[in-house]
Amino acid sequence: MFILKGNNLKMKMLIIIIVCPILLFISGCSYSAETKSKSLRDNEEPVISVQYSEDNITPISEKVTDDRFVEKEDAISDYDNESLSYANFLSGEIPAYNSEGFERWVTDYEFDDSDWNCYRIGKLKDIDNDGEPEQIMEGPKGGFYLDIYSEKVNICRPGKLDFGEMTYIEQNDGWWILYKDLSHSDREAYDFVKMKGASIEEEMYMTKYEVMNADGETETHYYIDDQEVSMEKYNKKKFDYLGY
Repeated sequence: MFILKGNNLKMKMLIIIIVCPILLFISGCSYSAETKSKSLRDNEEPVISVQYSEDNITPISEKVTDDRFVEKEDAISDYDNESLSYANFLSGEIPAYNSEGFERWVTDYEFDDSDWNCYRIGKLKDIDNDGEPEQIMEGPKGGFYLDIYSEKVNICRPGKLDFGEMTYIEQNDGWWILYKDLSHSDREAYDFVKMKGASIEEEMYMTKYEVMNADGETETHYYIDDQEVSMEKYNKKKFDYLGY
């Protein structure tokens, strides 16, 4: 009987010796994992969020007065998906798609009202003359505008000269998109694009450039839609659209 008690005591001590290190090891792993998780949370980059409100809507141009714009709290197109709006993109809920079909998220653009190399949320205006307002996004080279069709938000810079500076002009027959390339001293180029929904209804391309002839003299050539015209006709057409 005495021997059995001794054996029981030895067995209890053996169990304590085996179990205690295991418990200490498990406790240490749990603490390490919790500490690592907290460290990762502390080092996470903040999620960039752009608030879509009237407070950060700025005029597109000093030449265009505010009363020419149609302002809404939210712009929704008359296309298939009536629940889709520009606010969905600007709040980061969904992507928009460029002309090549690639996704772009609002966090891909840097927003700063005081920096002209960054983007700003502009006015809502029926740029494509379809009866529904588009969301103007001001930014480098004039930015772009957002339009809703094909059940998605689209990033739009239509036209031949889409690498030029983009702006908008209003004529009696509606709004036109204007691209300007004045980056060279010996030439200028203008691309006037009139949209009807997602399609180009009319486009006029004007260029003026200087060349050196065989006698070493400078000649200036004027073109409208790839057809050479006189200086007078070129300047008149330019004045009709631009006022200068």
